[in-house]
Amino acid sequence: MDARELAVREVAAWYLNDGYVRGPIPERLLLDGWRSYKKGWEMRISVPADPAVVAEVRAQIERAGLRLARVYGKRNSRVIQPIYGRDQVLRVLKVAGVDTTGM
Repeated sequence: MDARELAVREVAAWYLNDGYVRGPIPERLLLDGWRSYKKGWEMRISVPADPAVVAEVRAQIERAGLRLARVYGKRNSRVIQPIYGRDQVLRVLKVAGVDTTGM
């Protein structure tokens, strides 16, 4: 197993610890069309607002070969590290053991 695969496993572990996925709503996409409804796939990993922890999660995402997105605050003592894009989200979910057949 190479370093990239190990990093994806680490990201999957962070996701399983405290994360969730948001995907497009098919019904809304059909009603509004892509021009007005542009929501895509997003994995949100909630981590403590400790700079060292945030840096570790971001480093794992980079080592995994995933695109790095900006961290944003969500709750008082936690921040969200998002991962955008269907392919990237599915890659992490598969490693995490999540059934992705309906996605």
